[in-house]
Amino acid sequence: MTYAAYRVPELSSSLRSARNRGATVRLILETTSDSAGALTHDGIHAFDDLRDDVEVYCWPLDQRPPGARLHAKTAVADGELAFVTSANLTGHALDQNLEVGVLIRGGQAPRRVMEHFHALMAKGVLRRV
Repeated sequence: MTYAAYRVPELSSSLRSARNRGATVRLILETTSDSAGALTHDGIHAFDDLRDDVEVYCWPLDQRPPGARLHAKTAVADGELAFVTSANLTGHALDQNLEVGVLIRGGQAPRRVMEHFHALMAKGVLRRV
């Protein structure tokens, strides 16, 4: 899940490798229309080469309080690892900005984050694009 995504070819390559190993890859991305003009790039375009291999979700405006933004930046793997960070998936965030994140291995937190996302998808709060 990320607010902004662009210029991340290394990440696309890693996600493709995960998909080739049989992993289900789900991306939760902000869109320019759902950001009410705050974003200038739809995050999905950073992953155009993966469109047929990943599931993409968004948080549509009709599911948000007025003015809300999809601001979370996190990744979960198998309910066993959770990475929570301030960094968007952009070239600047990954190569230039001062960002911070925490990697959580094991315990309940990664599973709970994963279950939370799955529940939001099941309720239609997060919708597949």
